[in-house]
Amino acid sequence: MKKILPITAIMVFFSQISFAETTRIIYTSPTIYTKLPLTGVRSSLSSITVAKTTIPTEGKTETNIKEVAKTETSNSESKTEGSYAGLDLFDTKTTLKVTNGYVPNYCNSNCVFEEKPALTDNSYGLGLTYKYAFNFDNFFIAPGVFFEQNNNQTVGGTDGSLTRLQIKNRYGIRSDFGYDIGRFAPYLTIGYAEVSYKSRSGGFDINNNRVSSIKNAVNGNIFYGAGLKFNLTSSLSLNTEYNFQKVATKTSLSPLTLDYAAKVAFRARMDTVKVGLYYKF
Repeated sequence: MKKILPITAIMVFFSQISFAETTRIIYTSPTIYTKLPLTGVRSSLSSITVAKTTIPTEGKTETNIKEVAKTETSNSESKTEGSYAGLDLFDTKTTLKVTNGYVPNYCNSNCVFEEKPALTDNSYGLGLTYKYAFNFDNFFIAPGVFFEQNNNQTVGGTDGSLTRLQIKNRYGIRSDFGYDIGRFAPYLTIGYAEVSYKSRSGGFDINNNRVSSIKNAVNGNIFYGAGLKFNLTSSLSLNTEYNFQKVATKTSLSPLTLDYAAKVAFRARMDTVKVGLYYKF
């Protein structure tokens, strides 16, 4: 009996130790288990946050975004669109052909017409232009109006006072058709212009009397040309242009006797080269 009691006491002691160990394992194990999922959840949440942050930028860095914005602004500034007012400096070369028709009273339908050699003259002038440009995906149409002040005077004949054509000014409507290429914009132009002129012609009748005629008038025709626009800034541009126009005028000589009459025809071609500074507003 005395041996049984110590053995029982020893067994109870070890059973308590075993129970305590089991209890510790059961108690600590959930703690380890609960910490692991939290770490995983936080990691997942972090990745989702990063993903949501990077999706709207589509992989663009801050530098790329600034470059895109700068390019878009530059393209907008170089776009040919809006109102333009310009000051033009131009050189006009006038090529003049003069045809004299001599019609004495005794002449029939086979009378000879005298064609004089072509005459040329160059002159400078100033002009004003206003136009409004409509843009369609870099293609543009720019209708407008213009006025040019000129003093082109072509003189010919054996006597300088006998044959003379003076171009005073030119004004009309026009339209440019072009395409924007960066800062450059090549274009074609077409328009209609009235030319104000003064013509003088003279000659001698069969009695050696001088006859002359002076005429102030206006005549119009279509003109064609091409040009190039270059943007200096967002508001200022430099234009260079070439255009040509043909003008026909006539004068009638009033005879001092009934034995002589004449008609003089002026056929002029105006070749104009322009350089202009334009302001966009």
